[in-house]
Amino acid sequence: MMAALALVGVLAGCAAGPGRHGGPTDGREPGYDPSRAFLTLKRIKPDPPAPPPMDSDQPELSASSERRMGRARRFYERHRFTEAVLELDKALRRDPDHPRLHGELAKALYVTGQTERARRHLRKTIELKGGDMVTYYLLGRLSLDDGEQ
Repeated sequence: MMAALALVGVLAGCAAGPGRHGGPTDGREPGYDPSRAFLTLKRIKPDPPAPPPMDSDQPELSASSERRMGRARRFYERHRFTEAVLELDKALRRDPDHPRLHGELAKALYVTGQTERARRHLRKTIELKGGDMVTYYLLGRLSLDDGEQ
């Protein structure tokens, strides 16, 4: 109880004193520039254009592989990971060198605990496409789980 009262006294003393950092007492922070405080929308630079999607330089998937990948995503969303793995395996038979299929299969395998197979498909993804952030993250997690530094 005494500590709480001491804390309230300290906070009350800070609020009544000069600015937060010992600066001006008119409520403004040091370095405050009133001419830049209020910008109109016309003076704010627009956001830079978004980078192209990662899949833009990849080969097209066959129609049957695209359907299977859609099914696998629906299975994955419903936490039916084994069925997602089976669908992606079938799609890989049709398009064996497609990096997106290898990446999606690796994620599903990682979730199901099939780490060695996931590692193989992650490496294949990097070999084919250079990999994305998720690919490198999962490889790092697998290495960490194995005790590698």
